[in-house]
This record gives sequence, C-alpha cells and structure tokens, in this order.
Amino acid sequence: MRHCNTCKDEMLEGYCVADGEEYYCSDKCLFVDGYTEEQKEIDYDNDVIYWTQWEDIEDEEGEQL
Repeated sequence: MRHCNTCKDEMLEGYCVADGEEYYCSDKCLFVDGYTEEQKEIDYDNDVIYWTQWEDIEDEEGEQL
C-alpha cells in the first residue's frame, strides 16, 4: 500500500513522483514546502510527476501485496 509523503494516509490514487520515490494524495499535500503549480507543470512535461490510480492486489490468501 502506498502512503502520502505529507499526511501519511493510505492511497489508491494520487500523484507519483520520480518513479515512486514520493507519493501525494492531493494538491493540498503536494503543494507544501514551496512546490508550485508551475513547477508541477514542468515536472509533468518532463515525466517526473503524474496522477494515477492503483488497484489493490491480493495474494492467493487474500492479503494485500
């Protein structure tokens, strides 16, 4: 399960940054510490950040992987 780097909530959708080095569940959590909409657009254009949804994947015993 992924957790937001800011609020620590579990995530089934949100921002993925730098191939999974960081995750953010919302704009509110993303735009902290001076990160701006303009920088997000630059990072998006350079494939550094994107919004996605993840599926819960369970193993054969029904436990989340």
